[in-house]
Amino acid sequence: MNNLQLEHFNVTGHSDFPFKFTLKGYAEDAVGQIIIDKGIVKFEGNFDESAKTFIDFVAKRWSEQWKDLEKRASEFDRFMDAMDTAKEALAAGTPLDLESLFNGEVASAMFATMFAGEFVRSGAKNYLELDYNVPAIGDFVVTIQRKEGKTPGERVAELEAVVDQRNGECDRLVNELHALREERICAGSNTRNAADIYFQLVEECQIPPGGSLVDYVRHLMAEVNSSHKDGEVR
Repeated sequence: MNNLQLEHFNVTGHSDFPFKFTLKGYAEDAVGQIIIDKGIVKFEGNFDESAKTFIDFVAKRWSEQWKDLEKRASEFDRFMDAMDTAKEALAAGTPLDLESLFNGEVASAMFATMFAGEFVRSGAKNYLELDYNVPAIGDFVVTIQRKEGKTPGERVAELEAVVDQRNGECDRLVNELHALREERICAGSNTRNAADIYFQLVEECQIPPGGSLVDYVRHLMAEVNSSHKDGEVR
């Protein structure tokens, strides 16, 4: 099969497996067949070494591409079957096991890409809520977030903890300020000593509420002076 022209590939049958391609040379005589049976590609005929090298390369690529296409088709069929099952379950009010429905590689990739696209489109960095409407069940919200991220509730709890910590620190500082002021007033302060003596006298002299210690002392001094005058007269 010297000088094989690539356009001389004729399909013998394509309705069912295996697919068969007839190879012809310049004389239009059949020199062999390429047989594709799902993921297996093989050849029948008399080929020289140069043609065999080329055909082996083509066979390898076709085998790999066929397997990939078959896998994608299978995943897509599985995804569509899952969607049909989900629609029927929603219509009947039956709980759905999404993990078992969407465990295929294509389905998972579709959902992952869709959610990642929503993150990019909205500018979200950690957390996103998506509003959807399904006629069978109405409006609902899908919440997605990064695996290493935190929910809004967790972030709020952290901030509240920080606020409580700051408030506690402020209270401690205010108490320390009061204590320092108290210590400064008490340390050798005549004012504080005088205040202690004043309140002690008020208590011991039984001065009524609203009364004046000064007036009480003046009253005592007046009585003393009066007693001295009475003594002199006598």
